[in-house]
Amino acid sequence: MICVKLNYSVGIATKMIFIVTIIVISAIGVVVYIASDLFREDSVTKVQETNKDSAAQLAERVHGIFFDATEKMTLMAQFATRSETPEEAQRAIDNTLRGSDEIITFIAQKFNEKGDPELKFFSFNESSLAEFNLDRKKIETQLHLDLLTRLREKPNELILINSSPQFGVPLFTISFLSQSHETTKTAVTTQSAQTPISPVVKNEKNLAGRWWFRAEIRHDRVLKVFANKKIITSYLVDAKGKLMAHSDAAMNASVIQGVSVATNPMVLKMLENEADNHQMSYRDDNDEAYLGAYKKVGVAGTGVIAEVSEAKALATIQRVQYRSFLVMIVVVCIAFFFNFGFSKSLTSNLKKLFLATEQIVTGKFDVDLKVKSSDEIGALAKAFLNMTEGLKERDKIKGVFDKFHSKEIAKKLLSGEIKLGGERKQATVFFSDIRSFTSISEKMTPDQVVGMLNEYFTAMVKIIFQRHGIVDKYIGDAILAVWGIPENKPGDALNAVRACLEMRDFMKLFNKTRKSKNLSEIKIGMGLHSGEVLAGNIGSNERLEYTVIGDTVNQASRIEAATKALAADILISDATYTLVKEQGIVAGPGVSVKAKGKSQPLTVHQVIGYLDAAGQLMTSLSEEEIETINSSNTELMDTEETKTERVTQPLVQTPSVRSFAPPLVPNEIPPPVPRAPSINAPPLSINRNMIQEDENEEVWYVVHDPGSKEYQGPMSLKQLALKVHNKQFDYNMAYAFKMGDSQMIPINQLPALNRRAPEPPPITAAIPDTVIRNQAQAHEWYVGGPNGETMGPYTEENLRVALENGNITRTTYVWKAGMPNWIHLFELFSRRAS
Repeated sequence: MICVKLNYSVGIATKMIFIVTIIVISAIGVVVYIASDLFREDSVTKVQETNKDSAAQLAERVHGIFFDATEKMTLMAQFATRSETPEEAQRAIDNTLRGSDEIITFIAQKFNEKGDPELKFFSFNESSLAEFNLDRKKIETQLHLDLLTRLREKPNELILINSSPQFGVPLFTISFLSQSHETTKTAVTTQSAQTPISPVVKNEKNLAGRWWFRAEIRHDRVLKVFANKKIITSYLVDAKGKLMAHSDAAMNASVIQGVSVATNPMVLKMLENEADNHQMSYRDDNDEAYLGAYKKVGVAGTGVIAEVSEAKALATIQRVQYRSFLVMIVVVCIAFFFNFGFSKSLTSNLKKLFLATEQIVTGKFDVDLKVKSSDEIGALAKAFLNMTEGLKERDKIKGVFDKFHSKEIAKKLLSGEIKLGGERKQATVFFSDIRSFTSISEKMTPDQVVGMLNEYFTAMVKIIFQRHGIVDKYIGDAILAVWGIPENKPGDALNAVRACLEMRDFMKLFNKTRKSKNLSEIKIGMGLHSGEVLAGNIGSNERLEYTVIGDTVNQASRIEAATKALAADILISDATYTLVKEQGIVAGPGVSVKAKGKSQPLTVHQVIGYLDAAGQLMTSLSEEEIETINSSNTELMDTEETKTERVTQPLVQTPSVRSFAPPLVPNEIPPPVPRAPSINAPPLSINRNMIQEDENEEVWYVVHDPGSKEYQGPMSLKQLALKVHNKQFDYNMAYAFKMGDSQMIPINQLPALNRRAPEPPPITAAIPDTVIRNQAQAHEWYVGGPNGETMGPYTEENLRVALENGNITRTTYVWKAGMPNWIHLFELFSRRAS
């Protein structure tokens, strides 16, 4: 802050001695002003309370009207879906419609298997249609596509719109869907007037089997509610700020046209605010001051606005002020003759200050103020110029801080050390990601996920800051951090690697704590790469972000993704290892991995630890883990990046264990069953002449049914294996025993048998339709349902979890983009394993 010492030769006090008497007289006006101001505050409070009460009463009455209409629609919807015959339903609907004054049409449609609506019932009030000059075709076609689009976007919400612009007459349209595919249990409560939301599949746009109900109601009852309130102006708006009713009859044309008043500050406040009601003062587009309040109706986002012009509300106060102003004019006129000579020396400079102030208000800080006065006005002008410079600097600071979040970056920008744009820097880029975060979060509540991420991010960011790194951004559960920007520091690469090691130590303690709380462990992958990046400001004129881009950033992301394929937690590139291996960092041999989008393989190293000052290896890894890293295969490995997963329906939530699994392939031998308990072997006599093998070989007998005493044999182990291969025995049900045994065991537990089954026959099921094939991504899998339907997409992890939980079987059909036909699920995992 710049302080200016006031320095002047002739003071204003000397000049004003002669007008003290005039000031005393003027004090009378001040007293009048204070009194009127207090009276004004009291009047404003009363007017606002009146607005609030008026809006609340109107909202309650409007809610009752819409509630009655939806109640009758619900009754007709139940007739449409629960009647024994369509004729009975039509009669009940027609009778209900005739008994309603406000509902003029009712339409019930049902979505077919393709998701298209089919008309089931159409009932209308002939006299009302004739009154409004409407026909059935116009009712059916108008708003059809608009309503259908809204229903697909929000299938479980009641839709209420002002359909006057479409029909040219004052009408409302109410529309909603049935609660489920089978029955209609639509209900409208006095609080929300919306249909209950039922659990449905996530693909809400497929509305097959659901009912669509629609009705047109008259404006009459709503318009009567909004009678002219003289001073108070009230109106009803929908969720988009369009007029639905108005207390001023002159606004009826605007209501029928559906004119939007969303720019009105009171309406805008209602649309943006979650509060049920609110009151405030504001100015409209014509700069006229208003006192207003709103109250939400509670139906389809509609609300009632009640407002009063301040000019009307405070007319009495203005009259008092006007009369007081006249008195003050008389006093000023008397004072003018005394003050004329003295004011002339002040007014010119004051005018210059006033014009300069107006420039500041408009945002123009380059003020050319020339004041020659030597009194307090001259000193004030100098202080004003210093204040202008301060405001100019403050405006600059505000603009910069609005565009940047990082304190370090913003500080350097303000000091001019960082130029707008980009500059090339040598940096070390860090990526980290939580393994299987999607599947982990599925088993946790949102509060638990947020709590876990907050604890995780807090520790990770603290380590990065302590090691002089900068957090660039969060990408879901991933962290992007950089060492070397906005300026290089000694040991950036070493600090980055040491930060990763500290994160490894933290994760061990973190998981130990989670395990003590019976929570699942969290595993992460970390990748580092050093090289040239472009560090600069990216964004728009309104919002900028200081970040890094370039191939170095992409390679760091690929290296982090490779941690999954190599089962490693820390991978660093060869470039980073070159910078830190002479500084005590110990890592495993280089492994070449093929990364997505890279023509040449990347060489990466698994970090083991670091050497302290005494040359002692400091690491939290066990000797077995270190030995595994040092014996890593250096051949080229494939890896894939699965940063994002698009899963529309977790497979683990499917209700049935085998509800959509295809039947077993006839020639397929299922996998071994869990070890069964032994069963006492029946007595037998041996006929060794039947054995065609060496006499020293073991003799075996087979029992098809454990409860039966009938057995086949004798036979050698080789003969038994041949019979199993030829399907002469049930591999999962038959038991075997040999001479001298007192108990039988399942033949699938005999270690010498060849358990490999012949290749199953080709799958003849058709691959998914064109729409699914066009939308399928490379890492997504689809499942064949029991009736030929296609379910998905799912990730490979979803399929594995579902198989372990028994939701699907190993013989379930699966398919993904690029495959010519379906395969069995066990083929997917056997291929992945190989």
